[in-house]
Amino acid sequence: MVQTRITTEWLLEGFKYELEATSRPKTVEYYCGHVQRFLRWAKGAGIPQEAHLIDKRHIQSFFHHLLQETETAVAGNGSRRGLQRTERTRWPYYRSLRRFFEWAIKEGYLEESGESSVIVVDGPRRCSARGGFRTVDLPLGEDSSTIGPALLLHVP
Repeated sequence: MVQTRITTEWLLEGFKYELEATSRPKTVEYYCGHVQRFLRWAKGAGIPQEAHLIDKRHIQSFFHHLLQETETAVAGNGSRRGLQRTERTRWPYYRSLRRFFEWAIKEGYLEESGESSVIVVDGPRRCSARGGFRTVDLPLGEDSSTIGPALLLHVP
């Protein structure tokens, strides 16, 4: 039975403990850092803090935000320049959020997640202006019986 009062912050803490027990510190920093950025954005955007209320639209809005947001890089000499965002910007966040929500489902905190149906470009480095795209459902379970996240794949 899924609990409805679990906050995303509480889930992130459990996710971090799990990663710390099984992964290197840089891996923990990678995944948790991306999820934390999503949660900070969600809080500021008025997205519900209860994990079971986060849906596909919320996550897609975050991905859109990543491409629209302008960050400024400051060099050691104090010079500043705007950072250009590309499709590749979303990929690390997609991987981290997918792993976070899959962990929450596996642990029984969520039955389904908004993340499980998010459509993003798989491996943005493979995309080009030529060719088309197709959607592929990925197996989630070890027995490949459960269909997981749909990915929009580039087809040359």
